[in-house]
Amino acid sequence: MIASALTLALVQAVAASPLASSAPSKPACASPKGNLTIHAANLYPEQADFDTKRCVTYISNLYKNTVTVYDAAENRVTNVINLPGITDVAAFHVSGVQIDKRHDKLTISANTGAAFDTLGADLSGTNFIVQYDLASNKIEWQNNLTVLSKGLYGGFQDIEHDAAGNSFVAEPWFLERGANQTTNGFSGIAAINDGAAVLVPDGQRGQLLR
Repeated sequence: MIASALTLALVQAVAASPLASSAPSKPACASPKGNLTIHAANLYPEQADFDTKRCVTYISNLYKNTVTVYDAAENRVTNVINLPGITDVAAFHVSGVQIDKRHDKLTISANTGAAFDTLGADLSGTNFIVQYDLASNKIEWQNNLTVLSKGLYGGFQDIEHDAAGNSFVAEPWFLERGANQTTNGFSGIAAINDGAAVLVPDGQRGQLLR
């Protein structure tokens, strides 16, 4: 058994509405100049992804468990996405955000913080992947990755999508008898070839896998 894992969340099976068949149009976004200061209390940013349709950046707020919508051209926060049952709950970290540009969705990783706080020694707790519809500004669904992975994996964070709208989540820590679960496995993910394949760095073997 390879001491790493890549989880496929079945997006289409649980989506609340059909996925769009074409990518949204892309206007020319203004390029901000100079240094920018985001005025938002207790932001604790972890990841960010830029929306080329709306010209805003989605920033995951690690400890408040929200997602800030930031307009760099105007240097202001335009919205804060709250996740019911997750936002302001200390056990969670909202760390991963990734736009599915083909289908105009935002996928969010809400993971238990224990795995990161203990560097993989404690994989207890619940991990969710959440899909947010950018057109309607509503949560479409959330899937329990702890149930999906039978509690054997932790550290869910980085996300990618394929052309069909499926979400792939990489997790660095796993449970296996006799193995050192604190050794990092997959610690990132990037889609290539229009979502037909992904690249993942494997910390245990020191390799980049396709």
